[in-house]
Amino acid sequence: CSNTSWTGGGGGLYAATATVQNCYFVTNIIFKGYGGGGAFVQKTFVNNSYFAMNRGANNSYSYGGGMYLDNGSWNQIRNCLVISNTVAAQGGGIYAYNYGGTISNCIVAFNRSGNHGGGINIGSTVGVTDCLISNNYGNPGGGVYGWNSQTYKNCVVVNNQSGGLAGGMWVMGSTLNDCLIAGNAAKGGGGVYDTGYGLNTFSSCLILDNRSTAPGIGGGGVLLAG
Repeated sequence: CSNTSWTGGGGGLYAATATVQNCYFVTNIIFKGYGGGGAFVQKTFVNNSYFAMNRGANNSYSYGGGMYLDNGSWNQIRNCLVISNTVAAQGGGIYAYNYGGTISNCIVAFNRSGNHGGGINIGSTVGVTDCLISNNYGNPGGGVYGWNSQTYKNCVVVNNQSGGLAGGMWVMGSTLNDCLIAGNAAKGGGGVYDTGYGLNTFSSCLILDNRSTAPGIGGGGVLLAG
């Protein structure tokens, strides 16, 4: 813990084709790099690990306060706590770029980003299963900012906030099964903001007690654009 990376990625860890288990990454910092205050991983299995109070660089291309998941469909993140990480740009907790793996049985909470995706920012096909995503802040996408096709199953997305759109989730061409989306707030799309690009499918989801806070925008539960 308490490591510093001046350039590049991975304040606490930079790993490619590795297994990371039962580890703690706490209060790591990147000063001038681009990704992964806690860890930057490629084609890596991360299990039962803790990422807390890590900080990405204070610049417009800083991604992933807790973790930056780089390209490689083998990446698997399981049973992890991603708590109270921050980043100036995108993905306060986790930033997943060109990534086709899985995030499962994780808690992503109390993270903050200056822009897209306070909890998780996902830029490609990924499966998110059995995760709690709560009390994060981003603008847009307080809990999740998904800008390509993802599948969310048995996830709880609660009490997240956005300074713009999508308090709980920003979705594009995604499938949501058996998810609870509740208590989130944003200027528009308090629970979910559906971009209108690609077909989003909601199945057996419970969306309740979300709020749209700005007059004239609407979509306290779901805002359908396009």
